[in-house]
Amino acid sequence: MRVDSVATHNTSDGGAVILGAFTARYGVGPVAITNGAYHTFVLAVDASGNAQLSIDGSPALTRAGFSVSGTIAIGDQTNDPGVDSTLRIRSVRLLCP
Repeated sequence: MRVDSVATHNTSDGGAVILGAFTARYGVGPVAITNGAYHTFVLAVDASGNAQLSIDGSPALTRAGFSVSGTIAIGDQTNDPGVDSTLRIRSVRLLCP
């Protein structure tokens, strides 16, 4: 995914997100990725529900007790009016053991 722009929003929201499932509190702070490059995001969830998100191979977020709903959502996750983002998806792959 390549994030070209994200409008200013409050720190509890996300202007450009990938959701493997909806859970309260979306993350642990902003990650600066609006640099004009494509980045590889990997969400790995083991059989015990331990999830890890990495960006370009570097761990960015972990969560225990994660369960997926079978749907991946990409886009704006805010309750602020007028928050938009511009992003591009090059590919999505599902890898199951």
